[in-house]
Amino acid sequence: MSDEDDIALDEGTEEQDDSRIWALKPDDERARTEAERRALTDLDLDLVATGAYDRAADPAFADAQSAALTWAPRGPRNVGGRIRAMVQDPAHPDTFYAGSSQGGVWKTTNRGDTWTPLTGLVRANKEVAVPVGALGLCERSPQHLYVATGALIDNPTLTGIGLFYTDDGGDTFRRLVDETHGGNAFRRFSKVLVDPWEPRRAWCASEDGLFRTEPGVSANDPPQVQAIADTNNWAGFEITDVAIDFGGLNAATRPAKYTVYAAVKDDGVYRAIFDWATQTYDPVGGNTWNQVFNPFDHATDPDRILFALCASQPDRLYCVFSFFRRGVLASRVFRSDDSGATWNPTPANRRRTGVHRDGDQSFHAFVLEVCPRDPDVVVAGSVDLYASHNGGGSWAKIMDWEQYDLGDRAQHADQHEVLFERSQYNDSTAFTGADAGNPREIWVGNDGGVSQGQTDGANWRKRSHGILATQYYDIQVHPDFPFIRSAGFQDNGTWMGFGGPSWHHMGGGDGGGSAFYHGDIQRILLSWQGNVGDVFSLVDVRPETRPLPLPNRPRLEYRNSLPDVAGLGPTEHDGPFRITVANQTNRNRGFRHSGVFGGRVIHHPTTTPDFLVARAGAAYRSTDGIRFNRLTGAGANNPANLGGNDVTAIAYSPASPDTHWWIGTEGSADDARLFRTTDGGASWLRVDNSQMSYVADVSGHPTRAEVAAVALSRDADQVYVTPDSGATWHEIARSGTAPDNLPETPVTTVRFDPNSPNDLSQPQTLYVGTGAGVFVARDVDLSAPVPKGTWRHLNTGMPLVTVQDLHFVPVLAEDGSVARHLLLCATYGRGLYECALDGTPSVRLFMRSTVIDDGTTYQNTQAAVTVDPRIRMVTTDATEDLHWHRAFDLRVDSADNFDFGDSFDGAEFDERFRSGILNVGRRNRIFVQIHTAGFSTVDGIDLRLYFANAEPPAPGQDPQAPDLDAGFWDTFPAPPPDGSVWQLAGQATVDGVDPSTPRVVGLPWTPPGTLGQHAALLAVITHPDDDLTADGPGLVVDARADPSALSRTERRVALRVVGTDTALAVPDGLDDADLRLLAWGGRSTAIRIADGPLGDPEAALAGLPPDDPTLPATGGRHVYVAVGNRRQADIEVEVQLFAAPYPGFAVAADWTDLGRETFAVPAGERRFTPAGFALNDAGTMVPGPGYRALTLMALVEARTEDGARILEAMPDVSGVTDLASFWRLFGRHSGWHGGGSATLLAVRVTG
Repeated sequence: MSDEDDIALDEGTEEQDDSRIWALKPDDERARTEAERRALTDLDLDLVATGAYDRAADPAFADAQSAALTWAPRGPRNVGGRIRAMVQDPAHPDTFYAGSSQGGVWKTTNRGDTWTPLTGLVRANKEVAVPVGALGLCERSPQHLYVATGALIDNPTLTGIGLFYTDDGGDTFRRLVDETHGGNAFRRFSKVLVDPWEPRRAWCASEDGLFRTEPGVSANDPPQVQAIADTNNWAGFEITDVAIDFGGLNAATRPAKYTVYAAVKDDGVYRAIFDWATQTYDPVGGNTWNQVFNPFDHATDPDRILFALCASQPDRLYCVFSFFRRGVLASRVFRSDDSGATWNPTPANRRRTGVHRDGDQSFHAFVLEVCPRDPDVVVAGSVDLYASHNGGGSWAKIMDWEQYDLGDRAQHADQHEVLFERSQYNDSTAFTGADAGNPREIWVGNDGGVSQGQTDGANWRKRSHGILATQYYDIQVHPDFPFIRSAGFQDNGTWMGFGGPSWHHMGGGDGGGSAFYHGDIQRILLSWQGNVGDVFSLVDVRPETRPLPLPNRPRLEYRNSLPDVAGLGPTEHDGPFRITVANQTNRNRGFRHSGVFGGRVIHHPTTTPDFLVARAGAAYRSTDGIRFNRLTGAGANNPANLGGNDVTAIAYSPASPDTHWWIGTEGSADDARLFRTTDGGASWLRVDNSQMSYVADVSGHPTRAEVAAVALSRDADQVYVTPDSGATWHEIARSGTAPDNLPETPVTTVRFDPNSPNDLSQPQTLYVGTGAGVFVARDVDLSAPVPKGTWRHLNTGMPLVTVQDLHFVPVLAEDGSVARHLLLCATYGRGLYECALDGTPSVRLFMRSTVIDDGTTYQNTQAAVTVDPRIRMVTTDATEDLHWHRAFDLRVDSADNFDFGDSFDGAEFDERFRSGILNVGRRNRIFVQIHTAGFSTVDGIDLRLYFANAEPPAPGQDPQAPDLDAGFWDTFPAPPPDGSVWQLAGQATVDGVDPSTPRVVGLPWTPPGTLGQHAALLAVITHPDDDLTADGPGLVVDARADPSALSRTERRVALRVVGTDTALAVPDGLDDADLRLLAWGGRSTAIRIADGPLGDPEAALAGLPPDDPTLPATGGRHVYVAVGNRRQADIEVEVQLFAAPYPGFAVAADWTDLGRETFAVPAGERRFTPAGFALNDAGTMVPGPGYRALTLMALVEARTEDGARILEAMPDVSGVTDLASFWRLFGRHSGWHGGGSATLLAVRVTG
């Protein structure tokens, strides 16, 4: 076998794994590269960098009419974005910096609980969301941070704008070089390493080579960029990695010289000796740089190279490279124990246990790191992540991207960065002895964000919920239910939001466009990409609800846990989570063209099903959602004649969607094409002009079908409008004077204001999305000979970021008319933003009663939804009602031990926290999640939690929350007076709630023993700027009593009716303290048999271990039953005892009733039935001959001390008709599941 074959095994020698078919991993960076280039070219980003940011941030060019309007982030919070680089502060190990692919730099000071963007990177007065390629931090002076913008991968659009530096932890920045410094393109970086002894010296691996910064003349001078190293003829080559031995880990003294290793793409790894005193490299053997690793010894076409050095043992080196072989594959990991003199490959990946051949994206996603204190612990990855704890001798997968689709959001594909937890290696020595080779804590950056775990793959937890860096391809809104939205994301699939900040995963890969079916809240048509050149799958998605785990799962399904929905155990609070599964059915019939990456799929504004789909080289239409027909015409006007160009824009005219449609393509000014039809596709006309290049978007006028606008995003970035269906065009982006024109930036999307007048002589308003945010022109006169636009920016509340899509959302009044509009802005790097065009309030607090709540009142549309949109049962197609008495944002942690510590994120609350029952008399924690739909950060929120007993309004009905006491709001927020139905359980002042960051607050509370079987919890929030009492709230709480109740109509109130734990503790041999007892059903220690009546059963029976239970066939015996009280108040109990022979105990109708007894049990104590139950001549109850046994069954009801209220009802035995229902009764009501109202004892009958 050749060396190359040894590195890249042939399919015939590698064990195949058919679970990794392309349909499950539709992720190809080369396709993504093409998609990003379609919207933003390399030239375009340069234009943004040189001028548009200045205009977009200048207050003098802000839109005056929208001066009071502010964008507010709308997530989604549980969907990540690509994290390209991370560093940890060694002096303050809770502090991390993360660089996102298109969303700038983020900082946390609490290990990921919260994140804040560093807003002053490019401009002091306005944040610019730049692509980050690398971060560098000085170990000994960690306030010094370098930010290198632009990622060094094969993608011409992720270009940066130079190198930035801060010496105050990110409060202020200085740009050291721009993207064209010294004739070199400082636009893409792979690594920055900072000298720990000199914070102004850093090595930067870039697309044009390895360069260094050095201190300036004075201490206040910023670092000075030196010339790129020009040795061994690889100056100007891409440097894909750099590693430096600075004298060992946490060295106490500075070494005289450093050893520097540089990985050169397509070449090898070189070493040089750097003399920091002279700022020069020492010649060794006639060369300053000498090769220590040659990938051509192992493969003919190597590409990207990664290199790792163990700081505590710097002669231990690791190297891995990518190479072209049926894709871009990863080699084996190579190891050197002698500073690179010799190398040995670690074992090949024959069963996908190592990075070798892990996917085909190592030119894009690739990582290699070694533990600084343990040279044997090394991590490598590409699509997945692998670790070795024996120096590469063996490998194990520790992060599996498939788990993401199955619901584990902490395991995502495409690995870019690994950090070993800094607090574990503050010592300067290597781990030795038993401590060597142990699992280590690591932090991982990938296309899903940041995850924290261990090198054995245990305990993964997502830690980047606060990093809003999602890269949108589009945004779509349900035409009937505007709180329901969907979007496709870069390498995060397609998601659907039903109202809150946590969306639901509906499709994988890189999500493309999606479309809705009118009237259906549970179905979308979505698109995603396969491998390059393969047909993109268009899928019909409908969520279904199933238990976990799913046997024989289909290949295309995406799981979302529903902890807020009743579980699958004996009670709604236990058993496995319910999950919703998005099952996809391919809808590719009729397609003859491959899909467009991140392409468009749109639905008809009023008719369903009716869809337009953009493909590579053609556009299609479907009128059933199943079969798609190519749109064609005749001659030069045939939209099938696209010259091989991709369709990049499709549109229905809002004014005449049945007849007027548009198709636009990519291309330069001489071959981009634009077609329109005015008769529903029967005939077409090509209407582009010679100046039009890449057509990024088409938008129709809201009332005039012949009026449209076109956004162009390549070469001359322009906006064209037509008043006559394309017969004439007017360029309005740069037709006026320079200060009023759009700045030079790509125009990616265009929209007419939905209130634009029908009279074209009246000023028309258009919004555009660009590479530097949103701009608006409000004075476009389409009746003028030369229409012009005065363009002003609309960017308050939003960073300057690439905008991918704009969408207007109508908010209807009760009569169905449009009351106002929201404007959504989907960005490529900072998630979704929303602007209320009638003004967004500064503070608008809310708690979700149901999953569809988002803090906005939609009047008739939202009120029309009464079923949970996430749930449609697999077998019956049944749905489940929304429950306003089980508030989504109000949950109970009865055990007071939710396993996320004192702080956990709202996304974790939404996806992983199940509400329990109340433990009466013991400490519980009641968690409340608070949001704001305003635009400001809100401090000083007054949160109050109230409780009351919940009783059924009539026998046989479910318990309901009582109305508030008369005068409740008159004295609010003062606690209700003693004797009130509702009492105060707790209160808190909550700070730090902002549009992107809800707060989860835990209130400790010990429920009193006066609670019955059910309690009502009511959370109330108010604030001086959003005063609840100002709206005159009512007194009815439960929506089941009145649809206008507070729980359904008041956003600052949340209600949960919750069960309480059993008041009873009847020992059953499973929950006893005496471990000698047999833990098995039928061995209850609560049922005791005496020879006769006992004058004091407590004294006679307490503390005595039970004997092997037997009964004589003749004669009398006495049976006593022990009942415990878990409450902190005295209770009254009633015990009923039954007997049944073996095997006839499975039918309750055949049981013998031995009587009832009522008595008191003091708080926290246990008592036996005082009189007991007589049991005579047991032999007459047992048929013979053969084995003779009798089953004694005790059922218990608990009431308040005065007997007025039932705390725990006597179990209903009417449904016990067979063995299964018998065990179901005792399984539910015995101590097996926390109950205590039923127990049984099996006894032998002798004689």
